Amino acid sequence: MRDKERIDIILGLLKYYWEDRPDMRFCQLVSCLTYDNPDIFYVEDEVFLENLKKAIDRDKVVVPM
Repeated sequence: MRDKERIDIILGLLKYYWEDRPDMRFCQLVSCLTYDNPDIFYVEDEVFLENLKKAIDRDKVVVPM
């Protein structure tokens, strides 16, 4: 069984990333975070989370602790 903690972690980080770019549509945002695999159906949560963390670091998005 997958760890349920990943849900809150991914959604929390995604919220801050999306708030930093409010003009993006949701699917556009998700698509940009799965650039290494255009078929997002097969992207594992761990890969998506890693891409999201890299994007947050790269774009200097403020994530409250």
